[in-house]
Amino acid sequence: MTVQEMHFAVDQGLQKVASSVYDYFLPEEIDFWLNRSQERYIKHRLFERTDPKKIGFEGNVKRMDDLRMLINVDYQDQVVPNATPDFIDFDLPIDYMFMINARVGMHTDSYSTTVDATDPEIVREVRIVEQDKVYALQQNPFAKSKAEFPIGVVYEDEVRVFQDNERFILKTLFLDYLRQPVDITLATSVNCELAEHTHHEIVDLAVKSIIEAIESPRYQTTSIEQQQS
Repeated sequence: MTVQEMHFAVDQGLQKVASSVYDYFLPEEIDFWLNRSQERYIKHRLFERTDPKKIGFEGNVKRMDDLRMLINVDYQDQVVPNATPDFIDFDLPIDYMFMINARVGMHTDSYSTTVDATDPEIVREVRIVEQDKVYALQQNPFAKSKAEFPIGVVYEDEVRVFQDNERFILKTLFLDYLRQPVDITLATSVNCELAEHTHHEIVDLAVKSIIEAIESPRYQTTSIEQQQS
């Protein structure tokens, strides 16, 4: 559906039989509700807890297709290998929304007590942990960041990955992530960029949200949304 068709579908969904009771919405207002519904749709499909079907991200073919247009793979941020610091901060992409998975490229040598950029390079998945536990994990010889399974945390616009200067030094972050969708805008004819089959579902969410906002009791639904978010 084009943005014009989505606006028309919202208008039709709001009308009662043989009436135009909801014909006073401005295009900018409909844009707002479409974009809000698009965001809710993405979050509902990404997380199993908020998914009405409790399937979650890529739980079946339908779920894989719901968000496929927003998936970016193999984003890279590279640094100059440095054995001095205990961790390396890698930059997240500017359009980052949610992480799918993260890997790091590193230089490692199991047979030496020192590592440098001439040693072989391998790629391993990053284990993202909670901020309040990461330093306790680093003190645990069985749980701390290792070449086989490095640990990291996410904060602000960075991914901080911890390295072991005697075992491995970090070089590259590889990231698969869900990017932020562009805003749906009628004024500049910006269409919804999610897969075509999702557009009617987003319109239905927008219609339900608008009707609830202007005439229906909202406490119960709001409470449910808060529990799911």
